[in-house]
Amino acid sequence: MLAMLMAGRAAQQIVVGKVSAGSAGSDESGLARATKMALAMERSLGFGAIQPLLYRDDKDPTAVLDGNPDLAARIHAGLERAFARAVEIISENRDKLDALTTALFDAQALDGEAVKGLLKYGDRAPE
Repeated sequence: MLAMLMAGRAAQQIVVGKVSAGSAGSDESGLARATKMALAMERSLGFGAIQPLLYRDDKDPTAVLDGNPDLAARIHAGLERAFARAVEIISENRDKLDALTTALFDAQALDGEAVKGLLKYGDRAPE
């Protein structure tokens, strides 16, 4: 799930060579959502490295991370792994990403079936 949330940022890195503020900068961005999820995994979902059975409802993730450098380092390391996995998956499927990008650019909108076909076959015709 974290890799999926980091995929937009990874795609920017691969295609453009750098990331833009579009992959972060708002509470709804992939980076913000991944950070919140990683924090929840560590502090309230029971997957944490330290005291995993304690449930903590963090109302202000920024304050929690800023106030706990060790926790922030663990969260950051997890996000780095997720980003690396997203880069790996996108790189392995670059032909499909390029086909999807071209089709979306040409059509301006794609329905679910068109996206599924492009992700399954890339720019090859179905056999």
